Amino acid sequence: MANEEELWVLKEKQIEHHKLAQEEAHIHFTIAEAGHIIEEEGPTFFLSLLGDDAREELQLSIINAYHKRLVEATSGL
Repeated sequence: MANEEELWVLKEKQIEHHKLAQEEAHIHFTIAEAGHIIEEEGPTFFLSLLGDDAREELQLSIINAYHKRLVEATSGL
């Protein structure tokens, strides 16, 4: 009986590992496609495809990164 339970647990772990691998592959493919759209159609077009929340998150991230570099570049002047 314990052997069957161990096999069941092992099978569940294998299934979970397979699901995680599929999710990682999907994310990689999606990001590659997004990059292709940006290169071919331009960033403005890509941003227009995003939902409002996603677009705002991306824009805030870019603005914050720019602001951080600006502050670092001008500190001590």
